[in-house]
This record gives sequence, structure tokens and C-alpha cells, in this order.
Amino acid sequence: MSRPVVSTLTSCYRGEKYLPRFLQNAAEQTAFDRLEVVIDLNEPTPRELCAVEEFQEKYPGHLRYTVQEKVVPYSVSWNNCIRNSTGDYLAIWNLDDLRTPDSIEKQAACLDAHPDIGLVHGKYKVVPEFGGTEGKWKDTTTLPRSEATRRFLFGPFYMFRKSLTEKAGCLDEQFRSSADFDHTVRLVMHTEFTAVDGSLGYYLWAGEGLSNRPDSRIEVENFAIRMRYGIYDKLWYHYLAKASEYDFYKIRDGAEWIPVSTYVPDYQALLERRYSLWFDKGYVHHFAFKMKKENWAGVRGMLSGLFRRE
Repeated sequence: MSRPVVSTLTSCYRGEKYLPRFLQNAAEQTAFDRLEVVIDLNEPTPRELCAVEEFQEKYPGHLRYTVQEKVVPYSVSWNNCIRNSTGDYLAIWNLDDLRTPDSIEKQAACLDAHPDIGLVHGKYKVVPEFGGTEGKWKDTTTLPRSEATRRFLFGPFYMFRKSLTEKAGCLDEQFRSSADFDHTVRLVMHTEFTAVDGSLGYYLWAGEGLSNRPDSRIEVENFAIRMRYGIYDKLWYHYLAKASEYDFYKIRDGAEWIPVSTYVPDYQALLERRYSLWFDKGYVHHFAFKMKKENWAGVRGMLSGLFRRE
């Protein structure tokens, strides 16, 4: 492989029904000659171990895996994959999602051609069943750049330069549902990003994923992340108690707790600027939502006077 290698970040737990088709999809990639499938297996079954070993034997040099005897959060799995990868580019690829055949090729070609670009994404389809190709388009590629530090903009198929983890850090292992959101906020504070044309793949939405199943902690974790980066106008304070279980201002990497300021340029200034811009708006918005419409005018006037304004 003379060109930069692309390594996937893939966590596997109870993935028997997905793993064979996932591996087949990897081998079907037009850029398979530069692809390294990196999987973190959590409590793997004999069939899962057999599947990866058969793939290794059939395609030498194209698969690396680690084994966890006890299940770990996907943030830990992805960090394990990052440490185990040899690629210059890292591609997000969940086990129950399928990529279009030229997906890896298009994204890697974009990074090859544009050294100033550190992250690339694109549109995709949301499908109700694994292996399906019919569904609704999800396209965030035309949203303003500023949105990338305020919401999870990039979906399930983004690719980024591994070297960015030296500046932005790895995933925060506190998070079980929103670690990708937190990580991409830090990534785009250190690089430019862009989108490629066409579809990147098919994202499974069946109510069983970490972000969409009934017991998901995504909203609680999103609150913690919004506090962390001063996204005050999007706070819903009824999540505050549960979100307080997380450390807003430190990132967990194994046994280490690293201050967010290590990875975010001028962190304190960022929070102060965003406080001035958004705190009042978010606080008023939250309480307005809970008040009856007939009381809104009086409540708004009362709350608006409680906080600083520019």
C-alpha cells in the first residue's frame, strides 16, 4: 500500500448478524487495497472470532482486532482501535451500517488532494433494516461551519486524519452515546472540513442503537457536552442532575483525566464569549417552554433581567 492507509474504527458487541455482511462490504470497497479494518471485539462469540480470523486469512494485512473480555463503552472501543491502527486516516464505520462501494475511495481521495482538510463527511440514507437501501436522505453538508462546534454534524461515515488526535485528543471514555459528538467538536477546532459528493452509505435506524434505543443516555450526555463547550442556548435544565454524573471539564482516557483546556485553544475565552452570546437566550427559552402561553410575556420580562446581556 503506497498511499496512506485508511483504518476503520469499529466496535463489535453481539454482532453475529451484522459481522459477515460488514466484512463483505469492506472487501467490496473500491479502495480496499488501502483499507485496514480495525475491530474491537467485546465478549466475542466463537462465530465472531471465526469470522475475523477467516477474513484475516483470506485478506492478509487488511484486518486487525483486539478482544475485550468484558464489554466496554464504544468510546473505549474506538480508542482501542485508534491505538491499534496503522492508518494515516481513520474512518468511522459502525458494524450495523453499510457503506457504498466508493465511499472510502472518495473520502480518502479528498484528504489526499487537500492537506489543509482534516475531516471529510457526506450525505447518507437512514434505513429501517440492515442491508436495506431505501430510506430518507440525511444531508447536513450545506450547514454553516459554525454548526460543527454546536451539534453533531457529521453522521456515521466521517473520516479524519489520525494526526489530529495529537491536538484534539481521543474520545472521552465517560460517554456511552455521544462520544462522537464531543470528539468532533474538538477535531474541528483544529482543522478545516468538507463534504464529498454522492452517498456515503446506509445508516441503520431500528431503535436498537446507542443513540436511538429507549434507554439511550444521549440527551443527558448532550447536556454535559453543551455545558463543556458553552452551547448554552441549547440547554434543557431538567437534565442537569443526571448530567452532573459526568465531569464537564475533564476528558477520560483510560485512567487519566485530562483538562478540556489541553485540547481546546483559548478555552476560558471561548466559554466567556459563548456565555455572553447564548446563556440568557437558553435560560429564557427553557423556562418559556414550561410556562403557559398566557404567562409568557411577564415571565420573559422577569427572566431577561436576571442575566447579563451584551
